[in-house]
Amino acid sequence: MEDEVRCMLENEDVEPLVLIELIDDIDRLGIVYWFQETIDRALERVLLQSSQVEQKMHENLHSCALCFRVLRRHGYHVSTDIFESFKDSNGNFTTSLATDIEGMLSLYEASHLALDGESTLDEAREFTSFHLKNMLLKMDMRSAMRVSRALELPSHHRMQRLEARWNIEMYDKQNKANQLLRKLAH
Repeated sequence: MEDEVRCMLENEDVEPLVLIELIDDIDRLGIVYWFQETIDRALERVLLQSSQVEQKMHENLHSCALCFRVLRRHGYHVSTDIFESFKDSNGNFTTSLATDIEGMLSLYEASHLALDGESTLDEAREFTSFHLKNMLLKMDMRSAMRVSRALELPSHHRMQRLEARWNIEMYDKQNKANQLLRKLAH
């Protein structure tokens, strides 16, 4: 099973954003230690395709924030300028983003990886926490659970084993869950 996941990570025909999502799933499920070297090589490939990735990131808040978060968590410097396309002419995040629960949650999680002086991420945290709290009652149960948990304490501040266990339970409930990752995580 591990070799099959390595092959997925090494597959050069996979879209960079699909690869980033796979790496995020591996991180969240707590099985990253089996694949760290392969993940590092995969992220290097993603960075080599940065123009293709950048174009798609400007179109989708979730993709942008996810790429930012995954790359930052794996030690890469990523500029907060990538979030500028989601701001209005006054420099504020556009309110139209507030209806994108997945994008808002991804941006909220990314905002917790701010370095000193990164005001864009401080603004993002304030903006997303306000809107996510206001939308909680309008969300489906699964989304509300994920958002409530994130607002309570960001995932990278939680104990890894307990966070992985919770993520495994949530992952098992997804329709798009990768069965190989599911089996490895259990």
